[in-house]
Amino acid sequence: DALIHYRGQEAERLLGRLVPLPFEERIHRVFFPILQEIGDLWARKVVNVAQEHYASAIIRDQLVGILVGVGSRNANAPHAVCTTLPDEHHEIGALALGVHLGLRGYRVSYLGANLPLGDLLDFCASQRPSLVCVSAIRSISPERAIEYATSLRVGCPPSCRVVIGGRGVTLEPPLVVPGVEFIPKWH
Repeated sequence: DALIHYRGQEAERLLGRLVPLPFEERIHRVFFPILQEIGDLWARKVVNVAQEHYASAIIRDQLVGILVGVGSRNANAPHAVCTTLPDEHHEIGALALGVHLGLRGYRVSYLGANLPLGDLLDFCASQRPSLVCVSAIRSISPERAIEYATSLRVGCPPSCRVVIGGRGVTLEPPLVVPGVEFIPKWH
């Protein structure tokens, strides 16, 4: 209620009460259900785009704060990169995945939403991550997914694990690109 009625201070105060919960519980038991409910309200035209964006921005800020705390490890930790597909503006899944990876010992570089493939490839060439995770929430065509995945695999170091996941890759039959994992839902 506080989020969809633009009561940011109240929402921040309420979310601040979650600090005792482990990060993953906050994400899966609070943040994702709130975002799902607001998305459902938007789909039913009960809330408008401004309300949805306002609520998402506050949840995004919460996730960024957590990622800052867990995503920077020493230089010897395995390096993971999280981003979204080009033209994908839904970044909460990529941020939450960055938090999960940070909690599992990765040094995380979060590159934001709507990242052009060429820029991701430049980053990978210079930084040589061990894991690249690309979030896809909006549905993508099999042709586009295969073209993107193939280019990403060719442009990443051979030792780099490449994963594309989210609701947008729920394709039947499952996509196959050698050296790329497609995961319809992040766990």
